[in-house]
Order: sequence, then C-alpha cells, then structure tokens
Amino acid sequence: MSITADSLYQLIKQFENKFPLPAPYVTVDVGTLDAATGAFHGLTTTVRTDPDEIQHGPNQRPTNPEPGFVGSVWEVITVDRSWRQTITRVPAPQVGFAPVLLRFTVQNAATSWNVTVNGLTTSAPAGQTSLSVTEIELSGF
Repeated sequence: MSITADSLYQLIKQFENKFPLPAPYVTVDVGTLDAATGAFHGLTTTVRTDPDEIQHGPNQRPTNPEPGFVGSVWEVITVDRSWRQTITRVPAPQVGFAPVLLRFTVQNAATSWNVTVNGLTTSAPAGQTSLSVTEIELSGF
C-alpha cells in the first residue's frame, strides 16, 4: 500500500483536533538581582504610610477606598483608626487573556539559583543568567 500526498493529508486532518494549538505567551520581565551585592532592580511592591492625618469630619469613621489599577500598578489604600493612610502599590502589568511568562534575571550567580512562583520551584545552574517561569493553573473559574 503506497501513501499519497492526499491520503497523508487526510490522515493528518483526522488527528488534528488531538494536538492543542500553542498559546502566545506574554513575557513580563520581573527584574534583575545582582547576586554579588543583593541589589534588585525591577518590579517591586512598595508600601508607604503617610505620617499626617487625612482630613475628616468630626463624626466620620475611616473607610478604605476601592482598590484599583493606576496605570500598570494595582493600588490599595487603607486608612487606620488614627486617620493615617497606607498606600500599597503592586506592579501588575496588564495583559490580555493569555498565558504569562515571568522572566527573572540574575547577575554574578556563582552557584545555582531558583525561583518559586505559586509554590512551584524552578532551578537554574550557576552561570545561567535568566529563568522563565509560567504558572498556567487558573483559579477562581
């Protein structure tokens, strides 16, 4: 039995639905850690508490505004009972509904190093300067 181009094509088409299409990943550069100095440059969460009281009326109670995006940062503001506000800013690059690939970079790594994302640890040997990690497990659906 000889195989023709048409029969091969039909055979491939028969199994086409068994192979998932590759998803386009969106790469987010998390930042660079200098292992020799401990300096990190990249996406970091910042927390700042304002030492001054915010303005309020005599019978008001502190309330927290709704958190939300400010550009590519997720901002949460909390007001304590002393009327001081704490602003937490978390880097949150907005991407479409696509898998995200997190890229971590390390300089001057004399030994192996690893990255843990959502409980999953990925290791890199000494001398490797970057590591890309994806967490494809979706929750809340």
